[in-house]
Amino acid sequence: LPATGAGKCNIWGILADVFEFEPIYISRKFTVDIPDKNLQSIMNYSQAKTKYEAVKLAIFDFRRRKRMANLTRYAGTCDKLMTPAELQAQRRQS
Repeated sequence: LPATGAGKCNIWGILADVFEFEPIYISRKFTVDIPDKNLQSIMNYSQAKTKYEAVKLAIFDFRRRKRMANLTRYAGTCDKLMTPAELQAQRRQS
């Protein structure tokens, strides 16, 4: 694994935060009370055909958004990644 510290980045830690390496999936069954208005809204936005699918998509999306928000702690900590200015310059060349 890459070293961490000043000027170094742990790309494996970043990837783990983004993709959540979980080789084993365990599901649980439980009862939850979701107001009909909220559930219907989730089903409409997600175009889910079943309540199960709607709840599953909502949980997946919530977790994805939280993982992406956690990536902000890595902003500016990795000298191996492009800066916004370098990215813009590369885009102008293309």
